[in-house]
Amino acid sequence: MANAYKQRWNPDIYRYEGGAEMLRSFDFEFAMFAEQTDLKAMLKATGYKMRGQAEHTVVKVWPNRMSKGGSKEEFMIRLATCYAGFERYVECVREK
Repeated sequence: MANAYKQRWNPDIYRYEGGAEMLRSFDFEFAMFAEQTDLKAMLKATGYKMRGQAEHTVVKVWPNRMSKGGSKEEFMIRLATCYAGFERYVECVREK
């Protein structure tokens, strides 16, 4: 019984479950969201346009995403935060 309890509540299981989503790419999902909500048209109607991924100046597009070749320490720090890795920032500029 004690062994089954330890296996069921093993912290590695929770690290795996919490970290699996953090390592995924959400570019496709964001593109689908932008298309379904017609984000570009909505911004254009208000006189703005969305900056491209390379044009962001304030913050990275995916600031909470694990970096390529990230260390175990970085992974554990990100896992301990309340962020999931799919938080996406959109910078907008006035259209000329």
